[in-house]
Amino acid sequence: MKKTILIMLMLLAIATGMAAQGERGYLGISLGPSIPIGEFAEQDPDNESAGFADLGNGP
Repeated sequence: MKKTILIMLMLLAIATGMAAQGERGYLGISLGPSIPIGEFAEQDPDNESAGFADLGNGP
């Protein structure tokens, strides 16, 4: 029941947003690699700012 209400509210919000756009809609898709850079990518355990990030290829 809660899922149904949530889905209905989301569809209403989308429909309202599309009506605000007028006759034209907008759909954006973004694709690309997720490559950490800088201190976020560092693997040095002595560096407090190191993020130990890996490539974004999923779990």
